[in-house]
Amino acid sequence: MREVRIGDQNSMRALAYVEADPALGNSADGASRRPKNARTLALWEDPHRSRRLAVVTTKAATSRRCTEYEVWGPSGEALGTIRLDKASLFPPRRTRWNLRPAVGPSVEGAKGRLFWWWVWWSLSPLWLLIILGSLISASGDIARMPRSVEWRLNGEKVLSFDASTEGYRLFVPWLDLRLVAAMIALHKSHPGILA
Repeated sequence: MREVRIGDQNSMRALAYVEADPALGNSADGASRRPKNARTLALWEDPHRSRRLAVVTTKAATSRRCTEYEVWGPSGEALGTIRLDKASLFPPRRTRWNLRPAVGPSVEGAKGRLFWWWVWWSLSPLWLLIILGSLISASGDIARMPRSVEWRLNGEKVLSFDASTEGYRLFVPWLDLRLVAAMIALHKSHPGILA
């Protein structure tokens, strides 16, 4: 069971405890036929599973690039949907996350900042040398693609993931914390290449 935490380095707090729940929404033999992006997660209030906060199920995973998830409350009420649009070279686009609460405005986040993507691609002829150098130095870390995400609404930051600290921060009080926990759990379950 994984813990979903939010806050800055000085004040981290647990939002939920997440476990993959293959028993939810799957046929008896359907697990092997499920798309790679499919997820079924249970979010709990504590690690002892005393109270379920939410359930995340895959609504549609019709392509490798796009997956939509539904988030349900403990009584079966719809909390919202989360859509993942994976990056592609043709047409060029960054990975995008769209969080649509059942009540309230949608927020969208894109992986990495444009400047850092420009730096990453401009260094592409040197990638092999950079990765080999990282491995030879035995620092334990390799060169990575830009990974930070900022979910925004009308230009204002709502939620962020800082790749340097691996931390998430919420900047608004109106977003349902169960939906935020589901977003973080899904984001963590899709690390990406060289991420």
